[in-house]
Amino acid sequence: MVELSLGIDFGTTTTSIAFREEGLFPEVLPIGENEVLYMPSAVAFIPESDGGYQTVIGEDALRVGVAADLITSIKRCLGCDGSRCKSSQNTEGRPRATTPSLYNSGQCDAGRIRAGGRSWLPQEIALLIVEEALKRASHILRTRYGVKDLEDLSVFPANLGCSTVFNLAQRQAMVGIARSLGFGKVRLANVVEEPIAAGVGFAYLEGLKPSRILVYDFGGGTLID
Repeated sequence: MVELSLGIDFGTTTTSIAFREEGLFPEVLPIGENEVLYMPSAVAFIPESDGGYQTVIGEDALRVGVAADLITSIKRCLGCDGSRCKSSQNTEGRPRATTPSLYNSGQCDAGRIRAGGRSWLPQEIALLIVEEALKRASHILRTRYGVKDLEDLSVFPANLGCSTVFNLAQRQAMVGIARSLGFGKVRLANVVEEPIAAGVGFAYLEGLKPSRILVYDFGGGTLID
């Protein structure tokens, strides 16, 4: 079997996935609409007539009406106990626009989010997003590259990009997400700060000798160098 590696960049505003076949350069997969190389990191719960909720992820989540619970920027909530949301609420108890907490609707309750008729841990919402991204990536790999052995993800090494300001609890949450997806070879060492991953990737692709590289990470949710 040809060795494959997957890279998952679960971002604050968008999520993307890259893969690499043994001996070849890595390639970002067009998992977004219209061949875009990313999908929105968004989940919405749409109320239905029977009292339940329909869950939509990605682009469709951003198109829902005001009646739905729309959750965005959930990455900022990984490892949070709710204190950040509480300290940034306005006088009506709703989060300010600058809150690191995440949602356009719903309520934070000691680090959990009430939306879609139930209470969610941030990593459960994040898992829905990454599952959808991986589902799209798997379809592309099967239909365009003939890769048919993605059923058992435990055999694949995977690396995950994270913010440079992520603490231990947030990194552990990302490892937990990857393991919940089925990746069996993921450790804390596989969680790499996004600017560092970019620098290593650039040096590898350009064949640079040992040198200093400045990476300017102009992200959709954070801006770090």
